[in-house]
Amino acid sequence: MAVTFSLGLWFVRLMIEMDESVFAVVTLVGASVGISGMLREMMRGSIIPELGLAWHSGDMDRFSETFATSFWLSLFAAFIAMLILGLIYVFLPSLSIPPELLPAAGIFLLSRMAHTFIAIALAPCTNLLPITGRMGQMNFWMTTERTLEVLGAFFVLVVFTDTGAAEQLELFAYISAAAMVFTTLCWAFDGMRSNQHFRIRPNQATRSKARDIASTMSWNGFVVVAMNLYERFDMFFMNIFFGVAGTVIFGIATQLLAYLRMLTVGLVQGLDATMSRLSSTTNDKDAQINTLLSNTGRLEGLTTLSAASLLFVHSGTVIDLWVGSRLNDPTMLPQAALIFQIMLTGMIARSLSEGWMKYLSGVGKVRTYGPLLLVSALTNPILVFVLFNYLPQDIAYLCAALAYTLLLSLTHALFLPRVVSLETGLSLTSLWKPKVLPLALAVCATVICYLISMIWNLTPTNYLIASIGVYGVVFGPFFLRSLARL
Repeated sequence: MAVTFSLGLWFVRLMIEMDESVFAVVTLVGASVGISGMLREMMRGSIIPELGLAWHSGDMDRFSETFATSFWLSLFAAFIAMLILGLIYVFLPSLSIPPELLPAAGIFLLSRMAHTFIAIALAPCTNLLPITGRMGQMNFWMTTERTLEVLGAFFVLVVFTDTGAAEQLELFAYISAAAMVFTTLCWAFDGMRSNQHFRIRPNQATRSKARDIASTMSWNGFVVVAMNLYERFDMFFMNIFFGVAGTVIFGIATQLLAYLRMLTVGLVQGLDATMSRLSSTTNDKDAQINTLLSNTGRLEGLTTLSAASLLFVHSGTVIDLWVGSRLNDPTMLPQAALIFQIMLTGMIARSLSEGWMKYLSGVGKVRTYGPLLLVSALTNPILVFVLFNYLPQDIAYLCAALAYTLLLSLTHALFLPRVVSLETGLSLTSLWKPKVLPLALAVCATVICYLISMIWNLTPTNYLIASIGVYGVVFGPFFLRSLARL
């Protein structure tokens, strides 16, 4: 989790070092690939509960049937992803991309298409790791994939220093795609090699099982589309209406948000597989699930609220240290920091609800909250356009950030907990209780940091270092105690 977070920060610096326009292209193409990547997430959310329940039932015939059917459905989803990305490739010239980078942007998109196809088609194989409790191996391959991508960018910058930005982007596309495809193939092989039942036997697929998985997939589709529409749509909106500059400032803010959210996602990664396993048992499963939800919720709160409150106070300094020296226009820094601060509240609400959603997904109840998230996400474009037209022109660039925070806060902090309460039988007070202490600690640490800034005249960097020390002292003991309870 920590390694992936650090790699993400380094990757953005490398992209901006190539050129601001390269970063805008990579961010924009990333949003494009993310649209088809929704299918990858949808397959994962559908496969893990179905395969997990089949595996833990002990019925190997049922598992083989589910595994074979999942493979065919994943292959079909991979072709659908290619169709989506193919359409985006056709319309790529319509986006705000510098003409000299347009051919390289096309190559970058095609290279990501190759990796996306392999990743979706082999989803049943790679997801065997969390289903069988091999979380360490899964984290290894996820980290390896990300590491090789970042090292590809570093290699291009170091070795091909005399080439132009377009050539560097093309080389990065080829090298990173080859490395990521190879990693995914090794990941799939690792998932399959531990058991003789983990073999793809296409002839064992059945229509009835396909209908069962497709039903789960449709509801997971609601969730995946809902969780991704915000950033994907908003990125295109900022590119179309605010050009490369708008793409860069919004990309910096959302990338920092994404890396912050990795901390929470890392905690709940595989929780749906665990919930699927627990729900297959009959001995005191409700008590075990409730305990796991409580412990996970406490860790979610400690991780999210500590990092989010620290970055809220120091967002300007962090972004300046991160990419400030790479940007040609210094006015981008405060704009990116303000967008980040506005979106932070929505991200917190979303992150604090990750454990609840993983629970419902793992026990096959994704349909209870999927439509709610989809309605909220579909409201986002409408609200963005309304705010864009009614906000004063000098702050119109904040429209996407404001819509993001408003909708995510309402959906994940108000409406979703009620759904979880109905499905688990736990009161709203019980659901929120594990997150009260982390909130109190975040307020305490933030107040101490503001007092330090009032008493001592520190430089921004020294103030950040002092604040990190304060947060470590305030949160550290409670992190250790929460980890010991797992």
